[in-house]
Amino acid sequence: MSKALGDFTLMEKVETTSERKMSVAYRPTAVRLLTADGVGQIPNTQHLIFPNSPNYPRRPLLIEKTRFDDPRLDPLRSK
Repeated sequence: MSKALGDFTLMEKVETTSERKMSVAYRPTAVRLLTADGVGQIPNTQHLIFPNSPNYPRRPLLIEKTRFDDPRLDPLRSK
C-alpha cells in the first residue's frame, strides 16, 4: 500500500523569459505524498482521497472525517 501512495506526479509550471517574450511550460515532477511509515500513521480522523473526476484536480488530498456526533448532521437524523 505504501508504494502506491508514496509518490505522485505534479505538473510543475515553468516560466522562462527572454527579450520581451515569455514562455510557459509544464514539467512532471515526482512529489512524495507520504513516506512508507507515514501511510500507517494517518490518524483515524483523516482520509486520504484521490479524486477521480474531471471536475477536480488529480492530486491527493488529506481531509478530515466528519464526526458522527457533529451537530451539522442533526437535520439528517430521524427522530
